[in-house]
Amino acid sequence: MNSWPLALAGWDSRSSWGYDEGVGSFYALLTRNGDEDVEGSVLWLTPPTTPVIHSPEDLAALIATRTETLFADVLAAMRV
Repeated sequence: MNSWPLALAGWDSRSSWGYDEGVGSFYALLTRNGDEDVEGSVLWLTPPTTPVIHSPEDLAALIATRTETLFADVLAAMRV
């Protein structure tokens, strides 16, 4: 499993994204800055909760939707 930081404003403290070779999908682990480690504060974007994510751009689009952020800002935060 490869993982990289997600430098998205408001989500950059503990969020990351990567590729899970075992699942064959990109994924994101999103935690809004200031949220505690309590149930519901972490958002996993990965199968089986989402369909297989085939590209960083597809992942960026999903992150943008879930975080209500501009797609271009998410791409910049992913540095792709």
